[in-house]
Amino acid sequence: MASLYRYAFDAQFVPDRLLHRDHQLNEFRKMLSVPGLHIYGVGNKGNGKTITGMAFKRDLEERGIRVVYLRACRAILSAFKEAVGSTRGERLQQRDDPFKKLLEGCSESVFVILDDAQEMLKYPGQLDSLLRPLYNTAAVGHDFHLLTLGTIQRQRFINALQLDVQSRYVDFHEVYFPNYKMEEIETILKQRLDYLKLGYNLMGLKMIAAKVSDMAEDLRLALDILKRACARAKANVVEIDDVETAWVERKTDYWAEQLRDMSGHERLLIRVATDECLKTNSNEIDTLELNRKYKDLLRAHGYEPLLAQGIYKIIERNLVPTGWFSFKSYVWRGRHGRGRILIYENNPKTIHLAFGKYADQLLSLEGMAKEKQTTLRGEYGLTEQGEKSEA
Repeated sequence: MASLYRYAFDAQFVPDRLLHRDHQLNEFRKMLSVPGLHIYGVGNKGNGKTITGMAFKRDLEERGIRVVYLRACRAILSAFKEAVGSTRGERLQQRDDPFKKLLEGCSESVFVILDDAQEMLKYPGQLDSLLRPLYNTAAVGHDFHLLTLGTIQRQRFINALQLDVQSRYVDFHEVYFPNYKMEEIETILKQRLDYLKLGYNLMGLKMIAAKVSDMAEDLRLALDILKRACARAKANVVEIDDVETAWVERKTDYWAEQLRDMSGHERLLIRVATDECLKTNSNEIDTLELNRKYKDLLRAHGYEPLLAQGIYKIIERNLVPTGWFSFKSYVWRGRHGRGRILIYENNPKTIHLAFGKYADQLLSLEGMAKEKQTTLRGEYGLTEQGEKSEA
């Protein structure tokens, strides 16, 4: 039974009916009728990109079309070779060329699904080492399609590709994955329990959906909590006490995972900034106030925050170029800068990627649409509301 739990709650488990992702799956299926179409599926972590990609892979295999699925990593060529071997049902030898093996005995269409594409930005040159031979072999005499799935906005991904590979690789159609709503998370949890033929207390599922929606909007977190609750369940019924215990255990682990690298601190800064802006009905927040609230949040969960200098570095180097935050003004005091952060109206998809469930509220804040639009300098070519002024 334990192995069945692991299978049912695995990120790559594909149920017979894919819930709440029909539109995205249909967009993927357009690749079957449009020669050479490439797609970039984008959205926050835990909102169905992988499971939709796996459902599409299943569709292709049922049609007899060869498809290779792999996750982006540092050793991308080794991962690709292993994935090709898995697709062919054999273990490739060291002398075997995976690109030729991919095409050996296959139909005219070839599909490659690259998950966690944002990871390739960490390893310059690796993506080119995969795409160049793919195009040199698969694109000759075959209808080659590349489906990439990632969490960073399309423009950042395209910019990285332009730096890393030739321009002929960068024409990707975007398919956007919104965050799951609380009600959608609940129906997905019910589906998994029905698959396992387990009974459940409906209030327990509502609790998981509500807490996850409030904390992270991450379906994988919800599934992990339910898996832990199932392991504790007696008489094949998941009770609310099982859910409460699993929530306490997983919540502690979740915070530790979020803070493993700087991207976790970035997400927390975004969360703190949006909470404060919605509370004050303003699209601005003072950097010192952001620093204080960020520290209070982390210390409340028993974690040590970054120093102020580290926070400002994240804002300037990582958040400003995304088009989500912008310094409106600076007041320099010693080595630390003080200013006001402007959260401004931009492409709604970009706002949703950055702020999740807060996006619609932020976009409707009074006065945001009236702010003067200016061009944000930098490589991303995004727009900024409000003019930067010198103190």
